[in-house]
Amino acid sequence: APASARPRRLARVVAAAVASTMVLTLAGGWAVSYLRRTPPVEERAITLSLEPPEGGQFVLENFGGIALSPDGRAAAYVASVSGKTGLWVKRLDASPAHLLPGTENAAYPFWSPDSRSLAFFARSKLWQVDHTGGSPQQICDALDGRGGAWTTDHRILFGALATGLSEVRDSGGT
Repeated sequence: APASARPRRLARVVAAAVASTMVLTLAGGWAVSYLRRTPPVEERAITLSLEPPEGGQFVLENFGGIALSPDGRAAAYVASVSGKTGLWVKRLDASPAHLLPGTENAAYPFWSPDSRSLAFFARSKLWQVDHTGGSPQQICDALDGRGGAWTTDHRILFGALATGLSEVRDSGGT
């Protein structure tokens, strides 16, 4: 009896090995097929060519620099034309730059996470303005503001020479 049980046991082991191999082969084939269907991550190179406004010049030293929008579609910068400094926005799709009204003496611009608004410092205050225009809205006092970051949960973190690091809601406050 024990001699006849060996071939059955061997047959079961072989059948289990074949079944396991088939399952692993099918799983591997599915994995390769799935990975090929997943679209690759889009990588974009941005080539940026900015000219100061006609008859003007960039004001980079002591006023910030160029701030690219999070969606990569626009740039904001401080420029001076005829002795007046303001905040300019240029869409990178080749449209001309435009001055945002009410941004005289703007400095250190930075974007909202959704790329719709800009924050900047002027007249010892932190302001925000829609990048397509409109009146700037005061957020808070910010004596000697020097740059900031706007978070997705509606907070603005900013640095100021007089007070160090501060935090305020983008809707305003102290």
